Amino acid sequence: MFCFDPHSKSSLPLNLYHNLADSFGIILIGSENSKNGMDYPVTNSIFSALKNEALQRFSIDQNRMYTLGFSGGGKVATSAAIADPTIKAVISCGAGFP
Repeated sequence: MFCFDPHSKSSLPLNLYHNLADSFGIILIGSENSKNGMDYPVTNSIFSALKNEALQRFSIDQNRMYTLGFSGGGKVATSAAIADPTIKAVISCGAGFP
C-alpha cells in the first residue's frame, strides 16, 4: 500500500497503520516527496518512481497494490490509481477529486 500524506510526512500513515497492515500481510510504503500544491504530472511521476523502487526492493503481489491518502495525499492516491491500472483500490479521506 502506497501512502501519501499532504505534508510529505510518510511516518504518520506508516505509524498509524503498521499493526493493521501486518495483520493482513501488507507492506506500507510512504512518500517523503509528495505534498500539497503539486500538480498531477509531478505527483504521478513521484508515485511511478516510488512504485518502481518498491517493486525492485520487495516481493510484491502486483494484484494487491493499493494507494492511501488523506487530504492532498488522497488526491495523490486517487490520481495515481487513475494513471496506473495496476492499482486495485484507493483509500482516500478528506479530498475532493473531479
